[in-house]
Amino acid sequence: MATSDVLGALRALVNLEIMAVRIYRGQRWRLGRSEITAEALAEAIAVEERHVRELDSRRQELGGSRSMLSPFYAAAGWLIGFIPSLLGQRAALKTGIWVEERAVRDYQRLLDRVPFDDESRALVERNQEDEREHIRMWEESLAKLGRRGA
Repeated sequence: MATSDVLGALRALVNLEIMAVRIYRGQRWRLGRSEITAEALAEAIAVEERHVRELDSRRQELGGSRSMLSPFYAAAGWLIGFIPSLLGQRAALKTGIWVEERAVRDYQRLLDRVPFDDESRALVERNQEDEREHIRMWEESLAKLGRRGA
């Protein structure tokens, strides 16, 4: 049986990844037809959904319970994604960068403080690297947007 710290960290990460999925779905609802953001948003959603599945599966394997807060994270995520997208692609992309920078810090904080087993640690580290890749993706999208003068 995993420690309560590990299970709590996995629950927290599942909630944060649920929020990330909803952030990008909120942005896609508004910006899903843009040639600059449509493909990147679809890719980001797929990666974040994989994070949710893998983290939640690991939580279950270790005997942890679900978080009752997940619906609140989902609702907050959709608003965090949708509202900036009303201001346009630039605001949505900057929000994506901010969200992913925060995710990298959250992952690192947990990696530094929680005594993860090897399998859980490897999963958390892989996810953190995916979040770094999302930062690069959103920065590239922002640069493309700037080159187009949009």
